[in-house]
Amino acid sequence: MPYSIVYSNTAEKQIAKLPKKIRAKFDDLIKVLEQTPKPPAATKLVNSSLYRIRLGEFRVIYSVLDNKLVIYIVQIEYRSTVYRNLNAIETQDIRRFTQIYGDLED
Repeated sequence: MPYSIVYSNTAEKQIAKLPKKIRAKFDDLIKVLEQTPKPPAATKLVNSSLYRIRLGEFRVIYSVLDNKLVIYIVQIEYRSTVYRNLNAIETQDIRRFTQIYGDLED
């Protein structure tokens, strides 16, 4: 069964600003993630529940909730800036996600 994809407000804004070539690659990546949420190219971030996957010079930061079959796209940003303020963004977005989907531990 494929996973559902949910985007943070931040990610939605960042997707809209992606160059067309990267946007096409991003769309292909989403199709892969729906079937395989933790592909070999994904890396789990240290001290975090988040994963990262490379997309050219961009990085896609996301969380996988296996028990709910949901992938939560947190951020898509240039690799040079994606990790700045990641803890604050993660806390804010996880709070929003919890309001929508309930407790993450279910």
